[in-house]
Amino acid sequence: MARIGLEAECGEGLARAVTCSEQLARSVISACWRRGVREFVVCPGSRDSPLILEILRSGLKAHPFVDERAAAFFALGRTMDARCPVAVVTTSGTAVAELLPAVVEALYQRLPLLCLTADRPASFRGSGAPQTIEQRGIFCLYAVESWDVSAGAVDLSRWEGNGPAHLNVCLSDPLLSDPPPEPAPMPEGESVPARGRKRKHFPVQMPHPDLVILGGLPREDRERVLARLTEVRCPILADAMSGLREAPELQGWMIRGGERSLRGHPLRTVLRIGAVPTFRFWRDLEDRPEVSIWSVECHGFRGLGRDAFCVEQLDSIHFQPAAVPPVMPPNESAVRARLEEALLRYPHSEPALMGGLASLIPSGARVFLGNSLPVREWNLAAPYADRGHLTGANRGANGIDGNLSTFFGWSAEAGESWGIFGDLTTIYDLNAPWIVPHLPAAKRRIVVFNNGGGKIFARLPSLHRVPEDYKTFTESRHTLRFQRWAGFWGLAHVEWRGGALPDLPDPVVLEVIPDDAQTEGFWEAMG
Repeated sequence: MARIGLEAECGEGLARAVTCSEQLARSVISACWRRGVREFVVCPGSRDSPLILEILRSGLKAHPFVDERAAAFFALGRTMDARCPVAVVTTSGTAVAELLPAVVEALYQRLPLLCLTADRPASFRGSGAPQTIEQRGIFCLYAVESWDVSAGAVDLSRWEGNGPAHLNVCLSDPLLSDPPPEPAPMPEGESVPARGRKRKHFPVQMPHPDLVILGGLPREDRERVLARLTEVRCPILADAMSGLREAPELQGWMIRGGERSLRGHPLRTVLRIGAVPTFRFWRDLEDRPEVSIWSVECHGFRGLGRDAFCVEQLDSIHFQPAAVPPVMPPNESAVRARLEEALLRYPHSEPALMGGLASLIPSGARVFLGNSLPVREWNLAAPYADRGHLTGANRGANGIDGNLSTFFGWSAEAGESWGIFGDLTTIYDLNAPWIVPHLPAAKRRIVVFNNGGGKIFARLPSLHRVPEDYKTFTESRHTLRFQRWAGFWGLAHVEWRGGALPDLPDPVVLEVIPDDAQTEGFWEAMG
């Protein structure tokens, strides 16, 4: 293996300690090399970035792919031709499940296909944390060998290559740090719920929260949650899927500058209500064991690897008087002003186009937000005026596969619906529009934000310091446009770069083209 050191590639001044994730990635790729793997079919993501970077550093042959199902079959074809093991590399979550059809085929052809899947730490299993499913043993009878590794040396020698194998690699936050510290002990006298299971508390005395984070809420629960929140009176960070982000009664406590407003804000107790939140701030609570986390879970998943106080019903909580009255984060007004200024200064940036589009969608329309960037940018930039939008998303395992098909099913009976997706999410589900002619006539807008790749990865701190050729893999860069795809399915196509929307035919693909320089300027202004 011809390895060029990362520090040499990235220039002086970037030398740093190798993280646990990088150490494990080196062990894994070395084990693959020893077992005869010389080609890797790479599907980029955040969790598998240490594996991808190690493959590229090592000078091994890598084929970039965007769709795991197609990638696995491509790798299968390479094994047929090369007659030696070939690995397909994926991030965590539903990406792993996409490999199953090729694994089945490999078994019955007795071909040495290696599924190299990145996973979140084992402590996250059963928690419902983002991009976390039960990957260990997922291929059951169809993988002739399987390993689940978290540290140390990796040995694939027992695999004889007489069928597919699965190597599942548990990685801490990729390239950023070692695993988070263990949470502080629970307060004396309180019970700790079993991982992955809810626990009933009737009634429960809870400290007054410093912050409420709202995830997705069933429509039938929203009025009851709204009534309680008007009583609690503390800062609220709300997901669009909660249905309460725009509630007029809560605007006095709503954090409208986004999660950046919470930087440096001291917290003792956080109450999460609803499904696992979209916000990165929620995930960062893994590294803050001093913060007590309470969850009222509508789906039965705690959403973090660490323990939390899990409560079945919000009505069972009795809030203790606050020793110090809750206050809005002191940075909120400044961050909100910076956000509003950046949206005005960079009107053709991706967040500004999202905010502008949100303001143009008619009242009462259904809005489906695709993973991973659209849902976050809507939460950041969409207006807080209440116009009765019913929002939906696939936020269970947070996968980008099948989003368009889910949108068509969710909105099949709606009079007007808008599905907002990234370009890669659309590429994952190119055959979804076949159902459109079979649905009742309606206003259907398929919005594709085409930024030329997975730009959510461009802002990962872990990938800021790597060379440009690595980013070709991690961001899945491309120069595709979607007009011919729309025409193939008999859909009208309109390109939009901001400003007033033209009259839209039904149904239509609305391709949004952000200005890359303005998007970069926006995020630099936000800090």
